[in-house]
Amino acid sequence: MGSRNEGGDKSPIGKRRSLTRRILLLLILALVMWGYEYSRAIAAKISPEVHYATLLWFEERLFGTPLIVFFQAHRTAVLDYLFSGVYSLHPAYIVLLLLYLLARNEELYIHAIISVGFAGIIAVACYVLCPVAPPWIAVPGVTRIQNPILVYLGRGHSIDPNPYAAMPSMHVASAVLVGYYLVRAFPNSIVAKITTCSIIILMPIAVIYTGNHYLLDVIVGLIVAYISLRIADLAVDKLVQRD
Repeated sequence: MGSRNEGGDKSPIGKRRSLTRRILLLLILALVMWGYEYSRAIAAKISPEVHYATLLWFEERLFGTPLIVFFQAHRTAVLDYLFSGVYSLHPAYIVLLLLYLLARNEELYIHAIISVGFAGIIAVACYVLCPVAPPWIAVPGVTRIQNPILVYLGRGHSIDPNPYAAMPSMHVASAVLVGYYLVRAFPNSIVAKITTCSIIILMPIAVIYTGNHYLLDVIVGLIVAYISLRIADLAVDKLVQRD
């Protein structure tokens, strides 16, 4: 996929139009990110009934015990730092990647912003229809591993507008989207492929290890990422046909 940023009108009017277009696309990014967080907060006030028993039952049937209980019993300082660090990558790394794509590959940016936007819409619908308490709330004796960035900023967990938004895991969905667009942006880069594999493997473990999600949250997060990518494919195809 080529980039619209290559070539183009180099006249003063053309440059102003390009700048205006970039600003509008940047505002769309800000609207998508803000809209998701705002909607997530509203979702917490709509559905008072919170679920978690089925998700724990699923893990008990598979493993004999909830995964968080297993991880809690095998925690180490090294693993705490590793997985809390991986967990804290979200959402900064997807925003940084989108900004890079906006600057270097506008077509891929449009595809990415559509997929991220629809992933957020699907997730908020899940938060409203089936609010889920994370393991650190639902399972007695489980402690949530602190996000190191929020701890450094002195915010703790106060930044979370909806603690009952465990299903789906948007950390996992975002990890898949980041990996997908990294490989699309750098198709010949071994580093991009290794980074993608690392993120997609480590993030699902991190969200469970830190006590923020269940295995079913991870599975649904993967499904949300796949659906949002397919929607983006269809939307971009429609845009290309119109052009």
